[in-house]
Amino acid sequence: MSPDIQQPKEIGPSTPVNVAARKSGVGPVFSTLVLVSPAVGAYWCCFLFMHDPHKVHTYMWFSYEALRAIGWIGIAGASLLVLIVAVRQRTRQSAVIFMVACVVIGILLQLAAADMYRSPWV
Repeated sequence: MSPDIQQPKEIGPSTPVNVAARKSGVGPVFSTLVLVSPAVGAYWCCFLFMHDPHKVHTYMWFSYEALRAIGWIGIAGASLLVLIVAVRQRTRQSAVIFMVACVVIGILLQLAAADMYRSPWV
């Protein structure tokens, strides 16, 4: 063989291209943010109720109740997604930590919304 011809390198699991493709975490992070967003909406409606109680409209009350109910479902789904992503170990550790932080913040916002403005029917 001539010294000018280089042999192709063997592609394995530790090549930079495969590692970059395997460690992508944008999809699960975005999905977690979407699933936790109703908790943020419920807290925002509660915040509006507390600062201007005389301008509470029916649609705001309905939004608060619906977002609060959907928020718990979204948090459960986001928690399941974080668990699956963490067990598979195919995303970056920083992405998993960010997803866990989003779920914890969503839980805290849901509890704060339920505590600040309690439903009169419960």
